[in-house]
Amino acid sequence: MWKKGCKKIQTTVIVKKNNGNLNKSNNYQPCPVWVRLLSQLYDLFFLIGLLFILGFIFVLSLNAIDLKNPLPNWVHSFYYLFWILFYYAYFWHKGQTPAMRVWRLTYINSSPNSPPHPITNQQIIIRLSMGIIAIPSLLYCFFNSEKKSLVDIICKSQLVRQK
Repeated sequence: MWKKGCKKIQTTVIVKKNNGNLNKSNNYQPCPVWVRLLSQLYDLFFLIGLLFILGFIFVLSLNAIDLKNPLPNWVHSFYYLFWILFYYAYFWHKGQTPAMRVWRLTYINSSPNSPPHPITNQQIIIRLSMGIIAIPSLLYCFFNSEKKSLVDIICKSQLVRQK
């Protein structure tokens, strides 16, 4: 309870940045491989639910149009691929996917000349296009001291866990 006449004092904590060196930062730590895998599994559950709903809408819209010739399979595949890429691009642009938020993970720019900040749109595009090698890229995390995958190194980013 504040007494009458007392003013609320605002305090600000200033944290010195360590030139983008993540290992010495107090706010972040490199993400373990098992947390990466569990986060991707959790994202997969979100994507399955999303694709189930979007597939239902797609089939309903095709029935409403009443096409006499069915669409080729590549149209369905492209439709699902578009929504998967949109899911990751949208949430990475906001900072975190829902699974990353649960596990307190975030992608940050790990260039040595700047302090850590969220990844850029260019890094998001590179990361999405490198999704084909994402699983083999995770094996590199076991041998890298900073726990970076090959995709992280190519994108100049790092998946970190907030303390």
